[in-house]
Amino acid sequence: MTTKLAASVAKSSREAECVTRGPRCLQREADERTAINALSAALASPLVSPAKISDQDPQIGAVSRLAAWLGLGLGPDYFANTRLVLWSLILNSGGWCLPSPSACRVGALANERRPFSLQTGVCARAHR
Repeated sequence: MTTKLAASVAKSSREAECVTRGPRCLQREADERTAINALSAALASPLVSPAKISDQDPQIGAVSRLAAWLGLGLGPDYFANTRLVLWSLILNSGGWCLPSPSACRVGALANERRPFSLQTGVCARAHR
């Protein structure tokens, strides 16, 4: 972007100075040629590829290497998908486990008993 700006400034400077030909006009023409050459060099240069953000997960990489060492034909995608499925099952199973102590608490409050005994692990609602 700066080389485009430099080329456009050099062009406008040359146009302003070259109303009458003279040494200043020749100098501005040389400045414009230099700016245009810099612009064409910048456009011709290859783009730098962006840096790699990160490698694969080290745990997935280690499991993949272990599977390759054991002779299994499983790749990193297989282990990443397996981990995704296991995490979704673990997190969603919490939705089934969390309501049971609160159900015991609601039933016990109605009976004015202790809702759940941590020592015995028994729900007061179950012993009615």
